[in-house]
Amino acid sequence: MIAIPDFASAAMENWGAIIYRESALLVDEAASSAATRQWVAIVVAHEIAHMWFGNLVTMHWWTHLWLNEGFASYMEYKCVDSLFPEWRMWEQYVSGRMSAALRLDALENTHPVEVEVGHPGEISEIFDEVSYAKGSAVIRMLAEYLGEKTFREGLRRYLKKHAYKNTRTEDLWQALQAVSKKPVRQIMATWTKQPGYPLLRLTEQPQNLRLDQARFYSSRLSRQAAKNSQLWQVPVTYGSSKVLLTSRSQNLAKPKAPLKFNSGETSLLRVSYPVAYLQSLGRLVSAKKLPAIDRLGLIRDAFALSESGQLPAIKVLELALAYKNEEELIVWEELADGLMRLRSLLYGTAAYESYLAFCRSLFSGIGKKLGWSAGKNETHHRHMLRSLVLTQLGANGDQKVLSQAKSKLNFSRPLPANLKGVVYGLAARMGGKKVHTTLLAKYKAAASHEEQDRLGRSLAQFSDTHLLKLTLDFALSRQVRAQDAPFIIAAVFQNPAGRDLAWKFISQNWKELVKRYGDGLGLLSRLLKAAGVFTSRKKAVELEKFFKQHKILGAQRTVRQVLEKVRSNADWLEREEKNIYHWLQNRV
Repeated sequence: MIAIPDFASAAMENWGAIIYRESALLVDEAASSAATRQWVAIVVAHEIAHMWFGNLVTMHWWTHLWLNEGFASYMEYKCVDSLFPEWRMWEQYVSGRMSAALRLDALENTHPVEVEVGHPGEISEIFDEVSYAKGSAVIRMLAEYLGEKTFREGLRRYLKKHAYKNTRTEDLWQALQAVSKKPVRQIMATWTKQPGYPLLRLTEQPQNLRLDQARFYSSRLSRQAAKNSQLWQVPVTYGSSKVLLTSRSQNLAKPKAPLKFNSGETSLLRVSYPVAYLQSLGRLVSAKKLPAIDRLGLIRDAFALSESGQLPAIKVLELALAYKNEEELIVWEELADGLMRLRSLLYGTAAYESYLAFCRSLFSGIGKKLGWSAGKNETHHRHMLRSLVLTQLGANGDQKVLSQAKSKLNFSRPLPANLKGVVYGLAARMGGKKVHTTLLAKYKAAASHEEQDRLGRSLAQFSDTHLLKLTLDFALSRQVRAQDAPFIIAAVFQNPAGRDLAWKFISQNWKELVKRYGDGLGLLSRLLKAAGVFTSRKKAVELEKFFKQHKILGAQRTVRQVLEKVRSNADWLEREEKNIYHWLQNRV
């Protein structure tokens, strides 16, 4: 295993010599954060998993890339969970990998897991969250459906039969079907050969419940324009019951009390509940009578349904209030993600300041419990939760937290590893030229790639556009490794104060960016995805015009995804801005 200084990917699984970015392999016992240790463990496990899924048994063609990446993305969690059970990796899988799959695959401009590839320029685009995250999610769903013992025996059969050979997806299904005696091929074809995933809509009837399925779109515009009749064979768990939904509509026995469907978030889908039913589930959240994974799944689906125009945003914010006493990392991660997307949407509107106050009120309780100082023998999750909560409080304008962060930006005293990124980023949010100069100097002098990554992200957090322009110019300088520049530029995009500036910078430096990153390795696509944060139809027109004039093979689907996101954001904002504003005036 070899760490190299400048590498486009996180790592690459060559037989006999796995190569990594430094930050994906090297851990400093004294200076690496809990998040970095976990990241390194995940990447190492992913690459070693490729020795079986990719090297020992190799895909027949790029259409079956997911056999490599989906399995490695599943096995990385399986392995690290076995090595470090206290990290509770499967819970983090649901809040991380699975959430990423649900976001990307909710677009009209997604692609099937098994995607046709006809030109080498198209290959880099399928190294995305469909091949990795959705691939792993459908594997996890199938493993849960078949049972671990049966699933393991099927994999053994597949690997032994096809060792040192090439395979197609059907070879895997054949092995699992032979062992399980279940119609694996028939079920899984609905998940790998068609794009998207289902929304299950629950309807209460006098004697039973009805589940209806239809493809979920994150964009209301895409949903309204869609003309498809897709169906999935869907394993659904609720309470102690398990069913395989094979038709568009199915009646189920009515439970005595409201139950959350897709318990354990084992299937790749979203669930829509009647408002009164959702409120009942919210009361279970408040009373901590739902497991953490299910509390996560409920709020995740609610935010997604609001974005798609199927649930008013104020109903989501009312549900969020049920989480004020939450203490689990994975649930706060999902809450933070949903609240951040809404914060980005509302930036510059009349509702923005009241919305920040609302978010501060949600995070304030857990913030007081955690504080800045770690207790004795704190868990891995607690360290990561503190970083998340302090970052969110500062990002939502908590002046006390911001002042404390600035006061801690004193390099004469070492900061705890888990707080370095928090302090750098929050100090930058309220900092001026002096703080920017300090962080820039520290970046240039940093001995570790991990520290450079922290500092690079923090340099994108300033509110002063002049300082952000300096950050962007620095990103393309010789003092920043080529592998890192796209991530610094993307971080400026994620800062609402910098999004217009970042786009201007990209358009002005387009030739240089294509020269550096238009080589089919995917970095240009990753950078362009950041442009999906814009929130106006006018900006969508501007982006579309630019990309018609500056086409690049290997990024066409990415461009379509960005345009779909921007138009969806604009539609979401137009629908909800006034309602949120009036709701907040009565709340905050």
